[in-house]
Amino acid sequence: MTTRWLLLACTTALALGLSDVRGAAGPRRGKPWEDYEVLIENNMFSRDRGRPEPTAADPVVREAPSPERYVLLRGVVNNGDEFVAFLEDMRSGEMIRARSGDEIVRGRVADITLDGIVYERGDARAEVAIGQNLEKGVGAPPPPTPGAPDGDAGEASDDEQPPPAPSTGADDILERLRQKRRRELG
Repeated sequence: MTTRWLLLACTTALALGLSDVRGAAGPRRGKPWEDYEVLIENNMFSRDRGRPEPTAADPVVREAPSPERYVLLRGVVNNGDEFVAFLEDMRSGEMIRARSGDEIVRGRVADITLDGIVYERGDARAEVAIGQNLEKGVGAPPPPTPGAPDGDAGEASDDEQPPPAPSTGADDILERLRQKRRRELG
């Protein structure tokens, strides 16, 4: 960048010096350095040479992540004659209790076992284990924080705790999740 400004200053000084010589020959058209802008744009010593600058005509299209990516299965509880699945929406921190047949996000819970759930969306079925998101991933990235660089949004910190282990009591799972949320919020 400094090379570019140095070259601009030199060409401007040269152009101003030539304008005195041309002034005697007749009126000068436009700005005196217009003839030398091509040198600045095509400077062979510039690091950015050959790379066109992005323009507004070339928008970066990013695909929005599906809402299933942010909903994690945290645990399953055997509540007498039925199983209850506990899911956490990572964007809002909300806990979702789901039974077999309940509609969640954009699909429904088809079946629940102690090891996980079967999530149906249209014709697609996914067997989701504890700790995975509904896209059957290993975990959802944290939601993007306003003002944070895009590259750091999905990285986990070293002091992050693993998801709570499955338990036999619904109150125990809820209490663990509340404690985890308190630690995250500070």
